[in-house]
Amino acid sequence: MFQYAAHYLFNPTGWVFHKAFLALGHAPRGYETVQSMNALFGVAAVAVMFALLWRMTRDVFAALPLALLAAHSFLFWSRAVECSVYMPALFWIAVALAAAWGYVRSGTKAALFGLAGACGLAVLYHLSHLFLAPAFFLVVLAKRRRDLPVFAAAWALIAGLPHVLTYRIYSLGALMKWYEGQGTGTAAAWGSGVNCNWGWGFSLPAHANALFQSLWVWPPQEGSWIPAFGFVMAAAGLIAVVWDFARRKLWKTDRDDRPLVHCLAAFVFGIFVFQSFWARELNKYSPLILAFVAFAGLMLKRRGDNGPSSLARVALWVLWLGTFVYNGWAGILPQSLPENNPALMRAFSIMRRTEPGSTIVVSGIECGFDKLYLPGFAKRQRIPLDLYLIGQPKEEAFRRVKADILHLLRMGTPVYVLSEVTEGRFISGTPENWRLTQA
Repeated sequence: MFQYAAHYLFNPTGWVFHKAFLALGHAPRGYETVQSMNALFGVAAVAVMFALLWRMTRDVFAALPLALLAAHSFLFWSRAVECSVYMPALFWIAVALAAAWGYVRSGTKAALFGLAGACGLAVLYHLSHLFLAPAFFLVVLAKRRRDLPVFAAAWALIAGLPHVLTYRIYSLGALMKWYEGQGTGTAAAWGSGVNCNWGWGFSLPAHANALFQSLWVWPPQEGSWIPAFGFVMAAAGLIAVVWDFARRKLWKTDRDDRPLVHCLAAFVFGIFVFQSFWARELNKYSPLILAFVAFAGLMLKRRGDNGPSSLARVALWVLWLGTFVYNGWAGILPQSLPENNPALMRAFSIMRRTEPGSTIVVSGIECGFDKLYLPGFAKRQRIPLDLYLIGQPKEEAFRRVKADILHLLRMGTPVYVLSEVTEGRFISGTPENWRLTQA
């Protein structure tokens, strides 16, 4: 259950949701469980962001469209309606931003521990959020330096101790061995562990483009007048918001809010640094959306009797509505159609060519979605070789594969092997330290 180091708590959380659905008399397939779980986490994250934005602006007509803008940004919306590992982690990032605001405003120990807990859980749900942790350390440092050791200890206990105990990382040697097995050993194993596509490549235009694509799908997958109209609306709303911010000089935040400003700047910088080492995978930019709307809320913060202007309110609603129309028609709706999902069509093709109740041996690397779509849509069980090879010698891995196949055959279950395994494409896609050969 805890085999995925990169998103340690995701599987246990999915298990809890599945048991809860069963207790309520609903028996969903695993894929449906995760989709429902992600949708609920998405709604909860938007609710947290709305609460944060309302506390900042004290204006529901400014806070609500900003929260909805986050909800219907392309990357957030996509993560909330699919079977992926990102949405629970995004929820805890939203909670961490809200906790950071609470700590900046109150400075209480309860707020401090709430911030440490949210940051720690964000890391446990996705390890890439280690790169966002310095932003929250900076909040504590800027607000009250003497709280930093307490925050660091609480955060390390929550984010680090579960990994230490689960993987028995009691020394530097044990850490390196774990990294070999769970890290480089899964570089090509989609969604299996700590993906290590390391290599520096900082590019500000590339990061800016990723931020744009996080908010709006590009290129559009539907070319009718409806998404074009939505895009024009979103652009007009954005221009009006920026013009209003510039006209009123809203970038001049209060002195008391500067710790959060520093946090958001470090937050964005942390994502850029992480993605400069990584392969600039768009999914990993999704926290930028939350930082974007949080910063907008901070600039709109009510200062005495001076709240968001009428222009800002109208422009934010236009921006949200245009974003909703454009992303819905140009991205989300086309993605929901089976013919636009190659991995889903692949699963249906395998289903048509195999017997009902059979098991398919897949690499797990050439098409990582096989691990989800075969049982979820094709109603075929699968043996993904990459998951057998994680963290153990290849001899033991293939001994287990052979034993499982023989057990299925003795039970009378048909077993198929995809050509990607037998033709060598699996071998070429695996990490060198697996030392696999076609023989």
